[in-house]
Amino acid sequence: MPQLRSGRSDQFLEMATSFCIQHGAKVPTMYGDYAPYGKSARYACVENQTNDDYFKREIYIGVINQIS
Repeated sequence: MPQLRSGRSDQFLEMATSFCIQHGAKVPTMYGDYAPYGKSARYACVENQTNDDYFKREIYIGVINQIS
């Protein structure tokens, strides 16, 4: 896991995307607008946040911190 902290999150994302496609799971467009589940697309425009921004800040960092 230390590799993700040193800027290799793109490599991890490619592996995860490949796995999802292989198993028929939906993969969001990472540079598209982030819209939280249950919220309107209008909310995403106000926040001006992409899926990539959201996942890197909220998910990746949170998970990495829990693991290390």
